[in-house]
Amino acid sequence: SYFLRPRDGDEEEDPGSVMIPLDDMEAKHIRRVLNHVGWNKTRAANILKVSRPTLDRKIDKYLLKRE
Repeated sequence: SYFLRPRDGDEEEDPGSVMIPLDDMEAKHIRRVLNHVGWNKTRAANILKVSRPTLDRKIDKYLLKRE
């Protein structure tokens, strides 16, 4: 497995975290934003700087469900 090791000046939340594929990171971030706004998709799309249809496609792509 690969581990992130911050260089001097890098700001990492968790310097020992395992690297994950970009799709996994995007899905995790979208889920986090959706949960933060109570699944208000219009607000989430604005925060993420994507259109509402793009957000809907990503929700479908990553099989995200409201918890």
